[in-house]
Amino acid sequence: MSFWYTTFDSLALPTMAPVHDVGTGRVQSPLVALPGGGVFDPVGSDDAQMAEREIQSDFTIVESTAAALRTTFNALRAKVGVRGRLYREHDTGDTEWVYARMQEIRGRRSTPEVTFQKVSIKFQVISPVWNGHLRGSGWTLDSGEVLNDGLTLDDTGARTLSSSPITITWTNRGNQVARDAVITVTAGSAAITALTVARLVSGSVVEEWTYSGTISSGKALVVDCGAWSVEDDGSGDWDNFVFTSNHSTEDILQMQPGDNSIRFTVTGGDVDSTVQIEFYDGWA
Repeated sequence: MSFWYTTFDSLALPTMAPVHDVGTGRVQSPLVALPGGGVFDPVGSDDAQMAEREIQSDFTIVESTAAALRTTFNALRAKVGVRGRLYREHDTGDTEWVYARMQEIRGRRSTPEVTFQKVSIKFQVISPVWNGHLRGSGWTLDSGEVLNDGLTLDDTGARTLSSSPITITWTNRGNQVARDAVITVTAGSAAITALTVARLVSGSVVEEWTYSGTISSGKALVVDCGAWSVEDDGSGDWDNFVFTSNHSTEDILQMQPGDNSIRFTVTGGDVDSTVQIEFYDGWA
């Protein structure tokens, strides 16, 4: 088995006699039936995204007393309906997580047995991909990350926009697209009065957008690609955000598996403005 489920919403899952669902789930069916036969694939050469999926895990709770069994079982039952992080751990020790909701717990009781209980848990997965190592950002000890996620405590993640245009590379070391990156552009000793961001593949633009508002010195523009939000110094500002005619995907910015070349064209900002792109490696 390549991985097992260890924790849900900070609660350690039982470890005795586990049977885990290690499948991927299915992708959304994008095909459209055509009159007279045949189908049309609106996704084309792009990858189809995951459909809603469930994970089932079977465990046995084992305790030394009936009272201890009740305490452990009640803590687990209290998570039904809760939305939280579900972690899986690989045989290599690497961990990944998704947002999930515990849908139900099933179990049957054999009356004489008071110190162990077999249970079957179903989770509804909310995240489109599993989140691996956090890239492009610093972190704090109370930020909710697990310590064996390959994080670097002193990594601020900031890259300097020392020239314009400038192309910077970020690497997604997973095997799936990360679509929920958070891009933070902070103006240096001078205001940024115009910004263009483009992702390049073999030198060609596949995603490109502009921000025509003013980012004041010391302030930040934050573009959350997963939440589809644009904020300048904490205030929403979609009015100054525009996709160019070069934009060819349905996402604000994709972090594809492997190296991602992102070009920044800046007006103003001096040579000390910075950019951070925060994302998790995406895994199937």
